[in-house]
Parts: sequence; C-alpha cells; structure tokens
Amino acid sequence: MSKTADVSLQALIEEQLVPEVSVIDLEGHYPQSFLQALGAAGYYQVRNLPEWRVTERNLRLIETVSRTCNSTAFLVWCHLTGLSYVAHGESRYLFEHLLPRLESGEILCGTGLSNAMKYYVGLEPLKLRAERVSGGYVCDGILPFVSNLAPGQWFGAIAQVDDRHRVMLFIPCDADGLTLRERRGLMGLNGTATYHCHFERVFVPDDYVLSEDADALVRRVRTGFVLSQVGMALGLCGSAIASMIQLAQAGANRFLPARPEGFAERYERLRERTFALVEQVHTKAVAFPEVARVRLESAYLAMDVATAAVLYCGGAGYLQSSAASRRLREAFFIALVTPTVKHLERLLREPESCRL
Repeated sequence: MSKTADVSLQALIEEQLVPEVSVIDLEGHYPQSFLQALGAAGYYQVRNLPEWRVTERNLRLIETVSRTCNSTAFLVWCHLTGLSYVAHGESRYLFEHLLPRLESGEILCGTGLSNAMKYYVGLEPLKLRAERVSGGYVCDGILPFVSNLAPGQWFGAIAQVDDRHRVMLFIPCDADGLTLRERRGLMGLNGTATYHCHFERVFVPDDYVLSEDADALVRRVRTGFVLSQVGMALGLCGSAIASMIQLAQAGANRFLPARPEGFAERYERLRERTFALVEQVHTKAVAFPEVARVRLESAYLAMDVATAAVLYCGGAGYLQSSAASRRLREAFFIALVTPTVKHLERLLREPESCRL
C-alpha cells in the first residue's frame, strides 16, 4: 500500500472500527459495514495486480487492522482468502460475475477450508461429500466452523467425490438445503459471524465449481492462506509491545523478567522474515515449509507477548473489557485457528504426513 493509502486506511480504522472494538469483543457485534468500506476504498482489488503484490498488500492490510482489532483482521483475512479462491479458480462465471462484487466489498465471503486443510495433513477426514449429478454436484455433510457468513454472502468448501477425486466449490449462504447455526460462547472472537454449516442435498451448479481438482487449487492458494495470517500476529504484537513500553517503569514492572525490548527484537526479526518471504515464495526461492515455520513462530510470539502485556497491566489487565485481556484471547485464537500450532508442528516434524 502507498503512503496515501496507509493514511486512508488509518482514517477508516479511526472513524469506523475504533468506536466498535468493545462491542465487537464483548457483545459479538459483526463489523460488516467496516469490511464493506475497505472494499469500497479499493483494498480488495486483485485483478491486474502481480500475485506477490497482492500477498504483500493483504499482509500489510491485515497487520494494520489487527493493531486495533484482531476479530476484524481475521474477517479481512477470511474475505481476502475466499476471494483468492475465485481469482485463481476455474469458474469463468464466478470470475466475471462475482469477483468484481467481492473486490468492491458489495458481497463478502469466508474460506470454509478449515476441515480440508486438516485433511491434507492427516488430522481429519473430509466432512463434506459430493455426488455428481446433471449440471453440478449434490453435497451432504457438515463444516463445523466457517466464519464471515451472513445472508447474501459466500464461502469456499472442499468435498470428497471418491477416494481420488475432491472438488472445490463456492457456495452461497442462502443455498437450498444449507442450514447455518451460529457459534457463540467462544473464549473470544464472537463477532466473527462464525457458523456450523449443515448440508443436506445441497445442489451446487457447475458455475459454482472452483476446480474439479481441489488438491491442485489448494497448492496454488495455500501460501497466501498461511502467510497472510502472520499479519494478525504482527499487528497484535506491535500493539502489545507498545503498551508494555508505556508501562515499563510503572510500579514494579521493572522487576519483571520479560522485557519489551526483547520482544521488540523478536518481533522485528519475524516481521523482516515474513515480508522477505513474500517475494521469495513467488519466485520459488523458498519452499512452503518455511512459510509454515514463520506462521508457527508468529503464533508462539503472539501468546508470549500478550501474556507478558497482561502482567504489565496488573489487575487492570485482568478486566475482561481491557485491551490486554482482549489481546490475550486473540493471541490464543491465532494459535488455534487453522492451521493450528499442532497442525503446523506436525507438518514441519512429519512432512510425509502431508497429502499435497
């Protein structure tokens, strides 16, 4: 993003997001209008841009939003990732008729690939099955967690046709036979419009088939899927470290062994490596496991920094309404959202388990 774009983004955040952070976190408010405003301002454009530039833009956008609210940054990630499926998929209909509306923010979307990504490292079976019928596929099964959903919105999904054939689909939330049940009572991020999706004979026409070879499309999009998530950790760590620096000399904080200077060094090294990877992965100069390693390190750093920041705040940080408490819950989400730390650890320690 240019300097002018950065200013514009910060203005959007100050005007539309900052006033809503508390109700997003504590009351589960879904910031749909802010997400749409980002699209209207041009932050979701992908056509006619080099792929590495889109990845870098997405990473910076998510990092900037996450400095204020990680729930919203996650929703931005959901939309950009779902949009990437359409941009790289094989459906001419979706590319021509839906992608422009996703870019403008008129329509929002989710990813729907949590179960599938776990399948590809042998952690779960695919929970969605597809049967070929005239004009498309009929799907049955469930997707336990899909975020950024609302009437009129869309999400991606991968379904098993047979042992050797998996298809990737893009599905409207109002499809016949699809039942959405909202997930509430989570430790954090209740404002992310997250649903359990139950499919009962849901017909998906050929126009909505992103790829007849889901495995190949996942290989194409997984780098952006994983690398852009690091933005959530970078933004959270930046804000938490800044809060620690402000409180470093307050009370007895100078006696705490975890120092903001040490975290700042780890943060800067991670940030440098992350942005260096953007160009390297698109020039094939680095393999996917290095992307996974950076994503894993970002989760551990986010938990370390957020935990220390609560201690620096003392009793005030233990209030559920405090920024420190919110960041701690957000940090654990970064560790638990797909790919989770367990998922990443297995991928790196047992690469032979990966089906891609």
